[in-house]
Amino acid sequence: MVEILSLVVALVSALLAYFALPEPTRQRLLQRVRGAPEEDKPSLAEIVIHELQPTQHDVDAVRDTYELRQLWQIDNDSYQDFSIDFDTFVSWWRAFPSGLVAARDSGGEIIGGIGTWPVPRRWTERLTNDCNPESLISEDSIRACLSSRGRPDWYISGIVLSNFKSNFSGKRMLPLMFQRAVLQISMHPRFHLNSTLYAMPISEEGARLLRRFHFTEYAGLACEPPLYYRQCSAEFLSLLNGLKPKES
Repeated sequence: MVEILSLVVALVSALLAYFALPEPTRQRLLQRVRGAPEEDKPSLAEIVIHELQPTQHDVDAVRDTYELRQLWQIDNDSYQDFSIDFDTFVSWWRAFPSGLVAARDSGGEIIGGIGTWPVPRRWTERLTNDCNPESLISEDSIRACLSSRGRPDWYISGIVLSNFKSNFSGKRMLPLMFQRAVLQISMHPRFHLNSTLYAMPISEEGARLLRRFHFTEYAGLACEPPLYYRQCSAEFLSLLNGLKPKES
């Protein structure tokens, strides 16, 4: 009963706030509702609440194995057959903790994350149409890439959020997680501007994010989901540095 009353109060507050807004602002919010895809259409209350309150989400490093378990579960639910087991996930994180970032809601719960892992140059020559790229990554391969004198390429894993379609404000976290993940590895001594970034997004939202940053579908493979890639550059990092929180 208390939860129902709280929901009613929140909805009434949102409606009162909506009618207190200037007419141009109300029209803009209505256009956002009408313009959203039917399967992902946010309510007017969600948008008003989001507009009037600053976002409470945070993107940061994964702090411990408890958070790692939360993130792995989200990843596992999204990737299913393509997901790695939890022990492998832990071993990757221990080999390269900076390779993993997570988004948290206002209560501190993990709602999504992105991993960025070093892979050897010419890595794609080992891939086949039915190959899961993550099966070629291990704790040993990560450590070898980071300790050798060579300059590795990078594989972006995850790009997932929990309850993506029902969490309107959470969608804004995808580009911010991506920004944090790539800029974080760009400070590593083994990172270089001529490296190639690879990613295999499981969702259309993840694929849309990659295309937004000019990733191209890899033509050498006919795998599903498709593998994307792009060359790193100073311009690309500059674009990420200037990224502001906005809807993806």
